[in-house]
Amino acid sequence: MNIYFSTNGVNALDFEKSFSYIEPFHGQVGIEIFPAFHLDGFNEAFQKCVPRLKEYPISCHAPYYESEYSAAIGTAPYIRSMELLAQTLDATKDLNPHYMVFHHNNHAFSPEEKETLLSNATENFFLIQEQCEKFGIPVVVENAGIKAIHTMMLDEQEFIDTCKKLPCNVLIDIGHAHANSWDVLGLMDALQDKIVSYHVHNNDGHSDGHQRIFDGTFDFEKFMEHYKKVTPDADIVIEYCPEAAADIAGVQEDISYILASLKK
Repeated sequence: MNIYFSTNGVNALDFEKSFSYIEPFHGQVGIEIFPAFHLDGFNEAFQKCVPRLKEYPISCHAPYYESEYSAAIGTAPYIRSMELLAQTLDATKDLNPHYMVFHHNNHAFSPEEKETLLSNATENFFLIQEQCEKFGIPVVVENAGIKAIHTMMLDEQEFIDTCKKLPCNVLIDIGHAHANSWDVLGLMDALQDKIVSYHVHNNDGHSDGHQRIFDGTFDFEKFMEHYKKVTPDADIVIEYCPEAAADIAGVQEDISYILASLKK
């Protein structure tokens, strides 16, 4: 298993700052790339860091901004999404990412749209998987979306059923699950053989705050105990918002807690 720090927590144009969080751990912590190729200047900031990135374990998130994987093939949102994915794959191929994270959708939708959008997302999943496999990068499906803001496409049981059918492994975002009132430990039990990674953060049980692991109403200590029982080989990704990640020493404290917990 690997522990990663997600670059979602830093200003995209200050990508190099990501190393500040992980350097004290001497290779025990890698980086999950949260790409921002939609921004002018990001590619330059990223390329500057490629030599150093090669020294660490790497995973990668599929593009989020200006990307929508439930868009119909041939539409402008679909074309833009695939352009950004192609840029991401080209930029990261030499880093050998352990996986690419896939969201079924990124934007809000109405109940009437769900069936069509889910069908689009399923079709696009296979196309994206095909593109990633050309670079030897497996795709993992994340439980994305928040019920309170109408972006949750799959409820808990639908997500479990979908993941069991798809020919891929799974990344569980415990913050998303908690905000949607899912049974996180039950979810782990249901999908344990397919779970290869977790996004860890905390929130108030309603909004997607991406706060530090003990800053919220989710029992992170209980999660860690269950993690060690059912998915001890799965990766753990610290995925904080920029405000939470501004406290570099605090993030390092959380990483140290996880490392110590894994040794117990």
